[in-house]
Amino acid sequence: MPLRLADGAMGTWFAELTGLPVSRCEHANLEAPDRILSIHKAYLDAGARYIRSNTFSASVPGLGLPLPEVLRIVRAGFRLAREACLRSGCEEALPVADLGPGYDPVDPDGAAADPAERRQETGAILEAFLEEGARAFHFETLADPGEADPALEWLERNAPGIPSVVSFAIRPDGRSRKGHPLETLLAEAARRPGVVGVGLNCGIGPGHLKALLPRIPDLPLQVSLMPNAGYPGQEGGRTVFAASPAYFAETAADCADILAGRSLLLGGCCGTTPRHIAALAARLAGTPRPPRRFFAVPAASTATAAHAPAPRAPGPRLRIAVELDPPPHADPTPVLDQARVLRDAGVDWITVADSPLSSARMDPVVLSARIQRETGIPCLPHLCCRDRNVNALRSLLLGAHAEGIRQVLCVTGDRIPEGQSGYAKPVFNVNSFGLLRMVREMNETVFPESPLLPAAAMNPSAANPDAERDRVLRKVEAGARLFLTQPIFSDRALPLLRRLKEDFPDIRILAGVLPLSGRRNALFLQNEVPGIVVPDEVVERFAPDLDRDAALETGLDLAMERMASLAGLADGFYLVPPFNRAGRVVSLLRRFREGAGGTWRDRTG
Repeated sequence: MPLRLADGAMGTWFAELTGLPVSRCEHANLEAPDRILSIHKAYLDAGARYIRSNTFSASVPGLGLPLPEVLRIVRAGFRLAREACLRSGCEEALPVADLGPGYDPVDPDGAAADPAERRQETGAILEAFLEEGARAFHFETLADPGEADPALEWLERNAPGIPSVVSFAIRPDGRSRKGHPLETLLAEAARRPGVVGVGLNCGIGPGHLKALLPRIPDLPLQVSLMPNAGYPGQEGGRTVFAASPAYFAETAADCADILAGRSLLLGGCCGTTPRHIAALAARLAGTPRPPRRFFAVPAASTATAAHAPAPRAPGPRLRIAVELDPPPHADPTPVLDQARVLRDAGVDWITVADSPLSSARMDPVVLSARIQRETGIPCLPHLCCRDRNVNALRSLLLGAHAEGIRQVLCVTGDRIPEGQSGYAKPVFNVNSFGLLRMVREMNETVFPESPLLPAAAMNPSAANPDAERDRVLRKVEAGARLFLTQPIFSDRALPLLRRLKEDFPDIRILAGVLPLSGRRNALFLQNEVPGIVVPDEVVERFAPDLDRDAALETGLDLAMERMASLAGLADGFYLVPPFNRAGRVVSLLRRFREGAGGTWRDRTG
């Protein structure tokens, strides 16, 4: 079993030695380089041969510094690691460029970062490492494989053949802070370009890590294990970690025994010190060490991990889904009455919105379960990430499945209005992409016998069709198999729909159609609802002096025209009745079926 011994914590030991906060650690590359050099030397003297640069937080968001200052810290940090390895006189000592989760495309507040700006920063940081002589990278404490993607993709384009290790922080239950299970984290990371090692670090102590080892998938890559020295506590105002060097060494060595036969990288994370690494080196004395070229980039065919396919949306039958808004009170009776009307009209699914426009309403999963039980019509609840962290989302998915719900629409969710933001705080722990991945992972690990159908939203009327196509691609890659579009009011959406059906033949698209109730309804959607594009010519179809009955007829005529234009491009329709008036949808469906004649009957069966 080839095994390379890595170093331990830099930040927590720096704080213990200096009395400074961990947040000042990377700054010491410039302010106290001798201190950082001495820490590297202590780990080398303890037996470590894999030395991570003191650059864990070295990103613009991580340090809160402008990019030129970050680059100075990066360059100084890697030079110190390289110098320590050279001074050690050990040919096996390897300085490694180290980075933490500074490349997540979602910032801590949940707002999407500028992708171009972030990728430019990433490239500059990686280029600085390479110019200083870095020939291996270590991306650690991640919660999602996508957090390292910008860096890995840049390396693949600009420095092919440079190896990387990708490591995840997990909780004692084996999941990351975003709710992803370690099996999926490691398998997905193994598919990334240039990745030669995957593993776990931080979040748990060696005892919990040992208990989780049987869950590590059998991948043809090195396995990196770097647990904390137990869990932190407070003594005399200081943060201390419980695991003694002897306990750490014994338990970490047990981990190596459990994974006997695998190529291992074994070290420590928060709370570990040179004493812990020296004890581990002594415990591992006699274990075969790897050759100098420890890293070997695996062939592409062996670096991939197959995923169980996500369930496919039903086809080719033309499907009808109708959205109902949950009530702002505790009485579901009006919604249940509307659902029965829709059931009798032959609707396939009821979709239940999730507090639309950030206004609190009855929980969509609870209401969906009630509708299914009392009417027999299947429901597709919307789940938005605005109001729930990953624990709450996972709990809700478990509850939905227990109630017999087998399809969910994964959406990021509307922003909290500015006037409410100080009181009702948005969560955005993950976005729709992360929620789709969560559903896919739960299908593989929790619901393999009866998986959920993961649905997603799309806007074919978006101002930038290429960007929207890329969003659809990312959602397909995350697991989406059914797409519900925003309501469509113009031919502007048709080219993108046609292109998506050609590019992604396995997905199903339900085209959104909303029968307008009048001019005021059209103006409201045009001006106050984000993501819906209502052209002026549609508004002008409703003359200001049009009476109510004539306005309703005009709305149905427009919806009929739109359904006719979409019938050949969609797999069905997602109908949104204004103000939960199911009768409007029933009238529309009756007209469309009569107009479609045999074509409709042939497709619906």
